[in-house]
Amino acid sequence: MSTYVSSAHAAKTDNLPEGLLPAIRNRWSIRSFSPELPTKAELRTLFEAARWSASSMNAQPWRFEIAFRPEPRFQQFLNALSAGNQAWAQHAPVLGMAYTLTDLPAYNMSNRHAMFDLGAALSSLFIQAADLSIFGHLMGGYDPELAQSLVEEERPHELGCFFVLGYPGMPEQLDEPFLTREWTPRQRLPLEELVKGL
Repeated sequence: MSTYVSSAHAAKTDNLPEGLLPAIRNRWSIRSFSPELPTKAELRTLFEAARWSASSMNAQPWRFEIAFRPEPRFQQFLNALSAGNQAWAQHAPVLGMAYTLTDLPAYNMSNRHAMFDLGAALSSLFIQAADLSIFGHLMGGYDPELAQSLVEEERPHELGCFFVLGYPGMPEQLDEPFLTREWTPRQRLPLEELVKGL
């Protein structure tokens, strides 16, 4: 990791409390990516972490579809993103979408916890990624209709988000306002505001 990239990383991690796992401390949502592609073995490890997440009734409703730059499907995914996300996501080597299966055929009912389970799986994926010095960014800004047309799934489902994965690149490759955001320390609400009775 270059000195320039390390400085941006320090700005995102220096204000975190002690005691957190290193992978949790080091996980943050970068926008500047190296063109280097993570290996297939590394990517499989990330999705194994997601696969072993907890889920309601062990339904494992999460599904992922990924594409690699410069494959045509990468461009299709990119076209579905908002203009703001396209501006920086185009440089990531891996672009994907995450969605949930919303039915529970074994119980003849819908899965009202499916999106919660997808969030848990993505959290596991991104923490595992941080442990391997791979970074990512979740994106909720996309064209719902265009994105839906790209999903290769016949069962009832709901799209959650797009995401990118890769190694950190030089923040100076970003235009504003993304360059400033890459250097801005992360902020979180006080723990007392989030947890009652602690």
